[in-house]
Amino acid sequence: MKILRQKHFEKTSDTNKGHRGEIFSLVGPLFLWMLLFLALPLVYVIIISFLEKGIYGGVQMIFTLENYTALWNPTYGKVIWRSIVLAFWTSLICLLISYPFAFILSKFSKKYQGFCILLIMLPFWINQLIRLNGWSNILRDSGTINTILLKLGIISEPITMMYTDGATLFGMVYALLPFMVLPLNNSISRLDYSLIEAAHDLGASRISTFFRIILPLTLPGIFAAAAAAAAVAVIRDPAIPLNGTKLSGLTGVSEDYGDREIDLLVRGGVTPLEAVGGVVSPIRGITTR
Repeated sequence: MKILRQKHFEKTSDTNKGHRGEIFSLVGPLFLWMLLFLALPLVYVIIISFLEKGIYGGVQMIFTLENYTALWNPTYGKVIWRSIVLAFWTSLICLLISYPFAFILSKFSKKYQGFCILLIMLPFWINQLIRLNGWSNILRDSGTINTILLKLGIISEPITMMYTDGATLFGMVYALLPFMVLPLNNSISRLDYSLIEAAHDLGASRISTFFRIILPLTLPGIFAAAAAAAAVAVIRDPAIPLNGTKLSGLTGVSEDYGDREIDLLVRGGVTPLEAVGGVVSPIRGITTR
């Protein structure tokens, strides 16, 4: 009896070792990738946030809390608050556009869904600054829109569209829309449409079905998509080409980028925000899955 138990124990141990080996072979490469290209860079960012900025760029190996105490500067506070407001409106508009689009996209077959997602991702193959500079050629005073309106006699003088809050918000929505569409499409595609059919069979209206079934089931995707868009919008400003050489009212005070404080902000002077955002974003991405 003892021999049988010992053999059974050895067989179980060998099986567990085999399972652990399979798990390590699958998870090990991903763990190393996350460690080398996510965890270590984040630790590096946090470390340099406590170092002094070099005169000619880079950092000096001198410990300082100046980067954190500078956050109490009213200039930084104003810009940070306006960045948060901009991120809110950007996320809201992206959500209002992306949710119906993702819902319609989920109705397509897998073949056409893949093709549409490819079209959504195609702009990422082109540098973002080039794409937004293309829009600046359309929106400027001598751009395509003003030229057409002037030739048609609709306006007598060019409409100022560049360097405005509207242009900034438009550029942010344009740049961050894919960040909202893809998570929403992933969440909506998992919907159990038998629940929707059951609701219709029980006499529920389309509005009631949406608010009581569809919306609650897709809330995780909405939170994940909104968090992704807002995090990118707060940490960096992808619409700088549409702001011009002056910061618009939504993103900051109307000062030239040559101004010392704004120059520090635009060129990475607010290192603590980047450090915190860099740590929070991966955690948010993991916890919302």
